[in-house]
Amino acid sequence: MKKVNRAAIYCRNSDTYGTFEPEYPHNSIAYQAGSAMALIIDKGLDFAGLYVDEDGSYTAWIELNTECARGNVDAIIVRDMAVFDPSTDFLIKVEKILPVVAIGAEDLFYTKEEFNLETFEYESHHTLEHNKAISASMQAGKKKGQSYGRTPYGYNKDDKGIDPNTADVVRTIFDLAEDGHKVSKIRDYLNETKIPTPGKSKSWSRDSVLIILNNKVYCGDEAYEQIISPEQYAYVQEILNSKKQKDPGPFPMIRCDECNSKLVYQKAGSIPRLKTSSYKCPKHGKIKEADLTRIALERCNEFLNRDYEISTETDRPERILELGERVLKGEEVSDQGLWIELLNDIDESFRSLYGGMVWKHIHHMDEYDPKVGKKLIRSMRLTADGDVKIKFWGDR
Repeated sequence: MKKVNRAAIYCRNSDTYGTFEPEYPHNSIAYQAGSAMALIIDKGLDFAGLYVDEDGSYTAWIELNTECARGNVDAIIVRDMAVFDPSTDFLIKVEKILPVVAIGAEDLFYTKEEFNLETFEYESHHTLEHNKAISASMQAGKKKGQSYGRTPYGYNKDDKGIDPNTADVVRTIFDLAEDGHKVSKIRDYLNETKIPTPGKSKSWSRDSVLIILNNKVYCGDEAYEQIISPEQYAYVQEILNSKKQKDPGPFPMIRCDECNSKLVYQKAGSIPRLKTSSYKCPKHGKIKEADLTRIALERCNEFLNRDYEISTETDRPERILELGERVLKGEEVSDQGLWIELLNDIDESFRSLYGGMVWKHIHHMDEYDPKVGKKLIRSMRLTADGDVKIKFWGDR
């Protein structure tokens, strides 16, 4: 288990705020800093620095990611996830590339599935969905003239050993291909998340992705250590050669609760005698797609129909703003109880709606819509006894 001890604050100008009372300047950098600092104080964390992007750039964000990759920061605290983008699709990308957990002080959203909001601990093992850390130190390395040229991307140029930063990128590329993503979509993902390219080009191309996917050296040989398994390489080659992408069905997020493997989608008619679509773990059971759809629809509507209340008769916003102004000035602060007070004012159900980013747009589904489901469902697991565990974005 990884314990969060050192937390940094990230703030930026954003036009996506505005879910609270307009008479309070919740959008300001000072309020964002105060809200995040209130959490740090009440959880007894060490303050690891303030990072602010006021001009719309991501200069401070890249610098912060560098410190995370170096092990100097355990968590990034923001006011809420709207500081990044109101799109859940973007939040999913943030979760994939961040080497540490990001936590919203007011919406209680966090970017590691196993994170415990009470103990501030989470599993830090490497999985397909978590800890795909794209180190911002790679950016600094390129500025210093480091090259990923003739030596295959993923390895150090000097000793041909594994470069942990670029090796994670290689694993991510193979994982995305294995999950059925088209080469063009993988290219777009790498460019959108600003992952440094193997050569001098400023952006990834289909060819640069294919060169990696077709390079068998990543399975390991006399010169280079293994980065991916031969089985994964062979499977990806089958996908590329057949020019078909694996269909994950309407529930690409579902995994086996026993072994954490992704369930295989078996579509009706894809093989002889298969009349019913289902999701299957080869070792621990399966579930019919129709049953899974029914369960997901029921749980999503229960989630959407939750009520919430926020108390507005309080001077807490002014006190948070004052705290933030002192943080921006670099003054020593110790205002205890502000974050705990906030939690007491927010109804439990509101916490799981992460600032209303989804709730205010969607209230009910008559039929299960995979696009909406993706915005609501954070993880889905099939247990050995056939039950389905569902976590929504922002749930504890």
